[in-house]
Amino acid sequence: MVMALTSPFQSSSAGAPTNGPAAPTRVRSRMTITIGEGNVPGDLAAYCAEALAEHDCASVSVAVAEGGEIVRQEAHGWADTAGRRPATPQTVYRLASVTKTFTATAVCLAADRGLLDLDAPVPGPYGDPAPTVRQLLQHRGGFSTFYAFHYGPGESPVDPADYLLPLRPPGTGFEYANLGYYLLGRLLEQATGTVLDQYLRREVFEPLGMADTHLGADYRGSAPTAVGYTRDGRPYPRTSTRHPGATAGWSTATDLVRFAEGYRSLLRPGTAAAAVDRCRSTPRWATAWGGRSRPERGRPSSGTAGAWAARRR
Repeated sequence: MVMALTSPFQSSSAGAPTNGPAAPTRVRSRMTITIGEGNVPGDLAAYCAEALAEHDCASVSVAVAEGGEIVRQEAHGWADTAGRRPATPQTVYRLASVTKTFTATAVCLAADRGLLDLDAPVPGPYGDPAPTVRQLLQHRGGFSTFYAFHYGPGESPVDPADYLLPLRPPGTGFEYANLGYYLLGRLLEQATGTVLDQYLRREVFEPLGMADTHLGADYRGSAPTAVGYTRDGRPYPRTSTRHPGATAGWSTATDLVRFAEGYRSLLRPGTAAAAVDRCRSTPRWATAWGGRSRPERGRPSSGTAGAWAARRR
């Protein structure tokens, strides 16, 4: 069984609609977007109400698939607190770092087609040895944590290429790195001759029936979108970045379940298997090509530190 939960980053203090709990009066933390395998709570509505209250979040949308079929879709809370617009199963949310799951899949597709080599070094201005494609997928390319978001009209003036400075030799340790997925996005465009969002749409989203999923600063589909909120309840303005393959995705919970159920069908068996081979990143967590699990529990999941939404059978 595969379950996806999508939620805006933070909430505001407005009251919730009848399909969700009363909204909290302050903002404490964020809920992450999660894709993984597990059991659905017996009373899903009550579980969602409790989660929204605990995390001070405006809304949540849930989709569940079993045996390749979507068997449950629910949404709770407000997609827009000021406009009193309830969340629905069709509500689209910003994905932030779960975007990396799509980029990783596209990289593997290109490798399966002979357009790039997972174990070839990725040349750049960072000296020798250069990280390999596989190391970048695993957040083991040697780069430090990097975030560059531009809030408001226009595009970000920050060029990630100016920050491609290695923290450590490639392959010697785990460090969550948007810069790695920035490089992977550029590599894909060079190898395929197609801009990243178009390649993802043609090769990943459309084959898996993910009609409401897009990549970019602005959502270009027809589905309603959820408003994201700051920790003190203010709506986020338009947000852009120059590492879109790391953070610029939009999707619904239903499309994310379609992805988790179907991505293996796009890849050769050996490539799909390699994607869930896990290496230890911290004493408590192991990472595959972005997916995380507690080694003692063995349940894969994808969240803000993720780059691969996968499940073990």
